[in-house]
Amino acid sequence: MTKRRNSKNLKSLELRHSCGPKGDRTLDLLFRRQTLYPLSYGPKHATTLHAALTECTRTTPKHAYTGFMDENMNDFEYERRFFCRSLPPEADDGDAPALIVQSYYVHDDNYALRVRLSTRAVRVTMTPDLDPLAVLDEYRDDFREAYVTVKGPSVGGTRYEAEREIDSRIAAELIMRGGAPIIKNRYSVWLNEDGWSIDVFGGPNAPLVVASAQRSTPVTNLVIPKFCVTEITDQPRFSNDGLAARPFDSWRADFERELAEDGPQFQQLFGRNRMA
Repeated sequence: MTKRRNSKNLKSLELRHSCGPKGDRTLDLLFRRQTLYPLSYGPKHATTLHAALTECTRTTPKHAYTGFMDENMNDFEYERRFFCRSLPPEADDGDAPALIVQSYYVHDDNYALRVRLSTRAVRVTMTPDLDPLAVLDEYRDDFREAYVTVKGPSVGGTRYEAEREIDSRIAAELIMRGGAPIIKNRYSVWLNEDGWSIDVFGGPNAPLVVASAQRSTPVTNLVIPKFCVTEITDQPRFSNDGLAARPFDSWRADFERELAEDGPQFQQLFGRNRMA
């Protein structure tokens, strides 16, 4: 009787948190992921989803979760993202960054289908007049890593992401033939307790610089470096697919005006922020 009641409670909770527009299952996937691996932190003000998951995991025995195991629970990325004024000196150790050319074939409502090529064999300076396809055409043989990726909307610093490696020659042909391309240099650096990626964009997204901290679990109690001006986590316009649809140079003035009026903003739902 207890087993039946707990299963009923879990099903009811699942239904309450799986209702997306037009059958959108993104929140359902996030619910399933976080139910199997509940958040280990305790924010001062718990979100509705976090509170629901806490109650669910408190009242439901572990064996009741076995029905969810048909999902691939590794297909999620956890990150917090920040706007920066420039590439911080500590991020450039003299080694070549990863040069990334990627094209988006879907970039709508924070859903994305992407083909990416990357290489460290070429160093290209990111300038506003840089053409991603011209760079790819010139250095095509130097790109050896290629991936196709699908993404869902970002919710609370968590985003569905499934990725598969593909042949770099096929990837190059796909990018040259369609989609909305972007180009950037990615620098990687270890700061305090986390690995950080700093992306420096070229073409119509120049001079945008975005820093992100990623973990295998929700990014909480983060030490935020001083070069991070304001947080942009969960802002679709700053996602790579958002930038492919609407480049930074088309709304940069609006953003700068917002930043001047509102000042820097840092989310308070991820534990304690520590400014370095």
